Amino acid sequence: MLRIIPLLILFIFSAINGSAQNSETASVEKSIWGLQTGLLGFWAHNESKLTRTIALRTELGFDGGFYGSTNDLNYVFVPILRVEPRWYRSLDRRFEKGKNTANNTADFLSLKAIFLPDLFTVSNDDVRVSSTLGLTANAGMRRVYWDHFSFELGLGAGFAADLEDNYRDAIYFLPEVFLRLGYNF
Repeated sequence: MLRIIPLLILFIFSAINGSAQNSETASVEKSIWGLQTGLLGFWAHNESKLTRTIALRTELGFDGGFYGSTNDLNYVFVPILRVEPRWYRSLDRRFEKGKNTANNTADFLSLKAIFLPDLFTVSNDDVRVSSTLGLTANAGMRRVYWDHFSFELGLGAGFAADLEDNYRDAIYFLPEVFLRLGYNF
């Protein structure tokens, strides 16, 4: 089963890009480096061109959260690694309408692999986070203003597995909502 998923992903993305390419169409950037922050974290990322409309995004950073009771509020930040092929599905439509497509400004669909290692945590409490591996399907939009400032908004869902839990509840539903502001180099 685990071998079928990468083959299926490769087949879908190759079928999407199997059509003839025109030199008068938009394309994703060869490589984009950047920093982003959201409500609960900060990340460094790179997007590298795989095909005309697909980029591979790799990201390293810290995801954060808050927990506690009415009298005690605690925070935690954990390191995270994400690998995400993104299909920028609206590049051609935006290009034909004369809209900005620089720095991968378009709507996208993606399949995001997430790894939270049990290396360390930054917290005001003694917290231990289990190593986790997840996979989510996402839809989102990326907009870049003034050549460097990015805005991303997206929604998705998938599953995650606690790699250290040997019980039946080790796999769970993983919703994903993101709103990020960033700077591209």
